[in-house]
Amino acid sequence: MILVPVTLAVLWLMEPAFLWIAAPTAAVVLATGLAGGRRLVPLTRRLRARRARIAADMAERMPFAPQLDRLGRRRTEIAQLDRRTNAMIGAALRHRLLPRRLRRCPTSARVRRRPR
Repeated sequence: MILVPVTLAVLWLMEPAFLWIAAPTAAVVLATGLAGGRRLVPLTRRLRARRARIAADMAERMPFAPQLDRLGRRRTEIAQLDRRTNAMIGAALRHRLLPRRLRRCPTSARVRRRPR
């Protein structure tokens, strides 16, 4: 993300007209990065909360596993754990994919030449 302002400064030093050509694209890239970065904080918080909840549930239920099995609650407990694990996996994927999309933004905003 720091490369965009540095690139604009180098362009301005080379030729001030380059700055005015590249500035709108750079502004869009920076705005997209800032907006996406703000979304990353709640995603991280949600992912950590889900991991902690799964770990706490497992630590709480492990000593009572034989009793839960005798009560016939094994399927119910495993289904609940699977639902929470799937929710955590979804949160982890969203957390992982957002930075990749943000890193791809500057390359997708490049000016493309027309084929001759």
